[in-house]
Amino acid sequence: MGGHIKTLTFSMISRSFNTALVIEPSLSLWVSKMDQLHSAKEKYR
Repeated sequence: MGGHIKTLTFSMISRSFNTALVIEPSLSLWVSKMDQLHSAKEKYR
């Protein structure tokens, strides 16, 4: 029983870790894109 829970927890942790690896770059990409948009707006003001 204990081993099953440990495996389940490990798979959940690795899954969330993989999700974080996927989300994090796209999030920083989105942030830099918004930053570029903002600076472009400031430029044309």
